[in-house]
Amino acid sequence: MRDMDEIRTVTTVFINIDNLNGWDDISLNDLAKNAEPLFAHVFNLACKPHHEGMVQQFVVDQKSCKVVVCFGVQGYSHQDDPTRAVNFALAVKNAIHYATATVGITTTKAFCGTVGSLQRREYAIMGEGYSIARGLTAVEENNSRIVMDSSTFTSVAKFFDVEELGKVNIGQELEEEVMVESFQPLVLKPTTVK
Repeated sequence: MRDMDEIRTVTTVFINIDNLNGWDDISLNDLAKNAEPLFAHVFNLACKPHHEGMVQQFVVDQKSCKVVVCFGVQGYSHQDDPTRAVNFALAVKNAIHYATATVGITTTKAFCGTVGSLQRREYAIMGEGYSIARGLTAVEENNSRIVMDSSTFTSVAKFFDVEELGKVNIGQELEEEVMVESFQPLVLKPTTVK
């Protein structure tokens, strides 16, 4: 299994879904039942042939759901992974209209491979992409937006109308200043048909 270990360019999509109507006062069993259709919806979007992302993580508590979907890992790799990731994020925002969804997207190098022992192991994606994408969703001004870093922007700028948001500090939870250029994809540019 170690032959799967490699450094790859991965586009990470971190989705923070909060303000879920009525989730504050329900039991954990009901919370799980309510989260299941949400997870199925996001999972189905990630698996569509024009997206093909790998759902790496889905975490639910009584305040929010967090979903991490990666593009560019083994078995889910395409030349246009950043474009697929942004299209996926736009689809999620359109589909999850009953809650506030904030999305952070980064494209970085990451270790992709198995971690653990012979008894228990999992496929892991480790690198700064997760932290940056998560940090982009934590910036208050970005609430309810899709926000991407400069490397993702460079990959997708010719395909999307984009608004430059400027530098944002994503290090607030670390109590240090970590400034990242940020951009908001708005819509897919119309294509010219000949």
